[in-house]
Formats: sequence, C-alpha cells, structure tokens
Amino acid sequence: MSLPICLAVSAYRNDGAVVALLEEHFDSWAGAVASIAVVDSGRQTSALETCLASRWPSVLYRHHRGNLGAAGNLKARFELAAEVGAEYLFAINHDGSCEGEAVGALYQAARSAEAEGQRVGAVYPLRLVQGGAYDLTGTSRFVRPLKRSRVKPSRGRLKVYWSSSNGALYSVPAFESGVVPDADLWHGFEDLDYGWRLHAAGYEQLLSTAVTLEDPYEYTKSLGVRVADKPAWMSYYTVRNLLLATRRTRQPLPVATSALARLALECGTTALLRKDKLKRFGYMAAGLVDAARNRGGRRWP
Repeated sequence: MSLPICLAVSAYRNDGAVVALLEEHFDSWAGAVASIAVVDSGRQTSALETCLASRWPSVLYRHHRGNLGAAGNLKARFELAAEVGAEYLFAINHDGSCEGEAVGALYQAARSAEAEGQRVGAVYPLRLVQGGAYDLTGTSRFVRPLKRSRVKPSRGRLKVYWSSSNGALYSVPAFESGVVPDADLWHGFEDLDYGWRLHAAGYEQLLSTAVTLEDPYEYTKSLGVRVADKPAWMSYYTVRNLLLATRRTRQPLPVATSALARLALECGTTALLRKDKLKRFGYMAAGLVDAARNRGGRRWP
C-alpha cells in the first residue's frame, strides 16, 4: 500500500541528472509513495517533460518560467504536495539519492513520534558527509559550522532544529497551517530558515538514525582545511540570507549573536583560504546592504 507521501524532485537545467535519478530509483519509489513529481524552473519548454511523459507517465511535471531558486522550488513542491492531498512531502534534489525503503523508514519514524504525542513538522535522515563523519549540526539551534561525529548516534531519533531539505520528509499540514518556506531568500539558508519557522510554530523536527544518506554537498581542501566549494556569487546569499532569516524569524539575541559569529568566521575563511577574495568580499558587502534593507529575491548570477 502506498504511503500518503508526495515525493518531489527539484530540477533546474539538469535534465540528465533528473533522468538518471529516476532510472535508479523510480521502481522503489513507485512502490512506496502515493505520487512522484518533478518541479522544474527557469525555462519555457523542456525536453525533460517529453522524456517523463514517454518513460514515466505517472510522474507529475510542473515547470515555472522564472528561476525559482532553491527556496522557491521548495515552496512550489509543498504547494504541489498540498494540491494532490499528500500528508507528507519528501523533498529531494536532482543530486540526491534515496531508496523507497528509506523514505518509508522516515515515514514510520514520523508516525511513531506522532503516536507518542509529538507534533511532527519534519523528519530528516542521518547524513554522512565527506570524510566519513555524521552531520549533527542541526542538533543546536545556534548557527555554527558543520558539526561532525565519527561515532553514529545510538539513539533512534534525535531532536534537531533544522537540516538539509535534500532528503527531508516534511509535514504538509504544517505548510497548510501557514508555516511556509521563505521563497524570497531564493538560494541559501532556506532550510535553516524553514527549520526555525517550524520550531517557532511548535512543530518537532527529528533526525532518524535508522536512515543514513550520503551528503553530496561540495567541499574542497585549502591548506588542509575543508571549506565549502561554492562560486563567488554565493557569498552574497550567505551573508544576506543568514541575516534575513535571523531577522524575519525573530531569533532571540543568543541565536542572532551566533549568526553574526558565523558570518565573522565566513569572512575569516574567505580572507585566509578562498580564491577570488576581493570579488567575494564585494558580494558580501552587497549582501549586508540588502539585508539591512530587508531586500530579498534573486540578484546573482
């Protein structure tokens, strides 16, 4: 019996990756969830739509002419999940990977927590990041660099305040109640922002250690230190969106202070370890100005 889940893939000019993802996982997904969808943006016509119609006609396809960014695409997938009457949205990116059995395990973790009286807003998998460590960053409400653990947690479920949406199981009723991703962020920290919104609304977020997924997030080493491998323009969204998320979700002073400390660390990392330093600092300055103006949306690239 299919679970009341809409599994929705985000896409943006990556038809080949989306097709490869479906080739690998469609059969296991189709046996586990009620509906499968692809939300595509940034184009008027798409060869992907034709491919889906011929190979996987049951897959719902929605395209948007404008580039929604990661934040807008997440919101659009929530809207689609609500439209088809799903209880949960399983969000996955084109570069994600998750079998239907793992999606079912996240669902069972949600149902078990609800049976215990918890109001569940999201269940996340345990992420295995580069270097063979487990990502436990979201166990703290404070903004901080990646927290790694070489030892797998022994508890079945951990309370968290946020995690990546790439492989997350979200409550659709929470979305319908008004807890909505801030599409205005466009790209960057949208998952942290949404986690804070769920927490403020009284929803629990859980990390299920029964499901382990490899995290494809890009890192590179500079002087022996692992740093995020992102283009220079992302520095703008790193500064702007962290400040906007902190401001718009009205985080208390200790959390806001941790966000400022995180940005100070980003400045130091850029000065010492990153290439294109002047370009990145220029983007950071623009992000700071727009955050002060409460200006969101897409500016680069």
